[in-house]
Amino acid sequence: MKIISHGTNVILFILKLIIKIYIILKYFLMGFINKVFPRLYPIMVRNKVDFIKLISNKCTCLEIGPFNKPLLKGMNVKYFDVLNKNALIKRAKQLEIDSSLVPDINFISANGDLKVIDEKFEAILSSHVIEHQPDLIYHLKCIEELLVESGRYFLIIPDQRFTFDYFIPKSNLAQVIEAHIKKNKKHTLTSVIEHRCLTTHNNPYLHLVGAHGAALTGEFLTKSIDMAIIEYNNTAGYIDVHAWYFTPASFTNLITQLFDAGFIKLVVDKVYNTLPGQLEFFVVLHKV
Repeated sequence: MKIISHGTNVILFILKLIIKIYIILKYFLMGFINKVFPRLYPIMVRNKVDFIKLISNKCTCLEIGPFNKPLLKGMNVKYFDVLNKNALIKRAKQLEIDSSLVPDINFISANGDLKVIDEKFEAILSSHVIEHQPDLIYHLKCIEELLVESGRYFLIIPDQRFTFDYFIPKSNLAQVIEAHIKKNKKHTLTSVIEHRCLTTHNNPYLHLVGAHGAALTGEFLTKSIDMAIIEYNNTAGYIDVHAWYFTPASFTNLITQLFDAGFIKLVVDKVYNTLPGQLEFFVVLHKV
């Protein structure tokens, strides 16, 4: 068993190294092409830094959920979160993470309701926020109201294929509509059980090479389900779990379906697919 385990580790190390070399070479090549032939090759979005560059520093912006690492900065940027600055700093210290960059929060709602915001913006940014929304359609409709005509919503979204959500099926139109009809304000028992019992590791390299980890079984699964049910029944407020699971293709399809069905007035403008070794993709929605 040790020999097999050692051999597997060597193979994974070699594959990971090959992927890293591929990514580095691709980044340098694309970066060179972008600089030398900017009109012949579209802007490459490799990470959050590249994605943020798509947002003009002259437009009015709202960042949702900056916590301790705001991605946007400047006099034209405002922030929304569920806690005020002092509470966020306290929370960061409890988690033993850097609290020095926590910004002043302009709009606050303990339950994450964007309706408290009374301004409009040319651009709105959220990072790993949309998958947490109990009512996805309500969230998108709120975004519509906050955007000026032709405004854009910039989203950074975890890719279900390369995160701890791997074993959980992708979300579909029927589920999203049901959550909206029921006016979900908190996560369902289904979401809590999925997050506590069906998740795996969060290493995108391992997922890329097919090493997805093992799903819970037997006694461990039974105990996890029992604990998830207890947590759900004993928690009156928000439980921090994912409600939705996307890939670039499935998210694009869902937004198109919601628009075609008349639920939202947002269309997909750009999609930047998940790169090898990463766990998130980037989307720009356009208000029409």
